[in-house]
Amino acid sequence: MNIRLAKQSDLQTLNQILVQAAERIASMGSSQWRELLVSDVEAIILPRILKQHVYVGELDNKIVIMAFVMPQEEWDKSLWYQFKSSNEALYLHKLAIKQGYEGQGIAQSFLNGLESELVNSDRISVLRLDCMKEKTGLNTLYQRASFKYVSTYQGEITNNTEFNLYEKSLKTSS
Repeated sequence: MNIRLAKQSDLQTLNQILVQAAERIASMGSSQWRELLVSDVEAIILPRILKQHVYVGELDNKIVIMAFVMPQEEWDKSLWYQFKSSNEALYLHKLAIKQGYEGQGIAQSFLNGLESELVNSDRISVLRLDCMKEKTGLNTLYQRASFKYVSTYQGEITNNTEFNLYEKSLKTSS
């Protein structure tokens, strides 16, 4: 799998992947990512592409998976407030796979490749993420990708939904 930063020319494909993922999540009865079904998704993605906060995974030169990897935002501050913040930490959000590519180990390959890409770029030393506790498949994926469970957050910002917090120390090749 080829992992790279997203380009503006990827915008339409990334929009499609995120909206399809949001539709799949909604079809399972979850309201998570519902904002992607009622807003201009390209307006959400483009600024992140321009700031180099979007990574994609390609198979046969086709984008099949994506994620936002960015500095701490208000959401992250709220969930991670009790843990030491590191300027070298980035936060993974909106991991989304193209419809038809689920269940093939692509997400695991992407996370492994993303780690290598981030280590090589010297951008960070820690990658953090949050995941709804009830999403057992995703929690298992992150654990298999060697993310360390840190804590569970439940509070006002999450409408009292429990979110598991994970982080992974990225080893620099020195």
